[in-house]
Amino acid sequence: MNVSKIRTDLTLRLSFFSVCLLIPCGLLAQENAVGITQPATEQNLVADQNLVADQQLDAERKVVAKFETDARKYWEAKIQELEALDQSEQHPADSVLFVGSSSIRLWDSIEEDMAPYHPIRRGYGGARYSDLAVFADRLISPHECKAVVIFVANDVSGGDIDRTPEEVGLLVQNILRLTRDKKKSTPIFMIEVTPTRARFPAWEKIREVNARLREICLTTPNTYFIATAEHYLDSDKQPIEELFVEDRLHLNDAGYDLWGSLIKRRLDDVLGHECAATEEE
Repeated sequence: MNVSKIRTDLTLRLSFFSVCLLIPCGLLAQENAVGITQPATEQNLVADQNLVADQQLDAERKVVAKFETDARKYWEAKIQELEALDQSEQHPADSVLFVGSSSIRLWDSIEEDMAPYHPIRRGYGGARYSDLAVFADRLISPHECKAVVIFVANDVSGGDIDRTPEEVGLLVQNILRLTRDKKKSTPIFMIEVTPTRARFPAWEKIREVNARLREICLTTPNTYFIATAEHYLDSDKQPIEELFVEDRLHLNDAGYDLWGSLIKRRLDDVLGHECAATEEE
């Protein structure tokens, strides 16, 4: 028998056997590496998301705190008056809550304009998002409603104490967060700030605010933007004077008729209310 041949054959068999052992070991090591790396990647992603959320919440809280003292000083009495209405008024659970500044407060025809929706009106003159963020829980949470509609127009007016569009964005996000904590599935509508002759010098900055409102609504679940501004501008992109009272800031009857129709149309789109059929009944 050729001993050399036997040794060569044995060597080849051992080499083949070793390769067979090494292949699954290598695959196992690779699987273990993937198994370790993948959870780490997912954990890092979750950690990054949590960090961003914490930073967002911190930014919101800081901007609210910046205005809180003045808000409580100037508006506490008015908020208490609105809270008193909660005790004296009775509203069905499928009402639509309207919260905001003087355009809400002065809307005397709101019940007629919003029919068949049942409105709850909680507006106070001069309201800003910087104070609504402080009082949102007290103004919104107590009410059973099928939708919340918010209109605030005074954060940017062309004055020295104007809030920046960035601040308004953070304030709005904070209001939405507070509202959503108590009303998990209630649709929230944000009405665009109206162009007015009295504040037209600040219109470009107000447009930035409107753009932020639109972006927030587009990126926040169950939150909807109500576009109105273009309907109050003529072909030359100037405010239509015939839609405002003498102060060229607040709406007249014709202005409210238009506003109401735009708001109700958007409510119909989202809530699926068959207004025409209901009114005929």
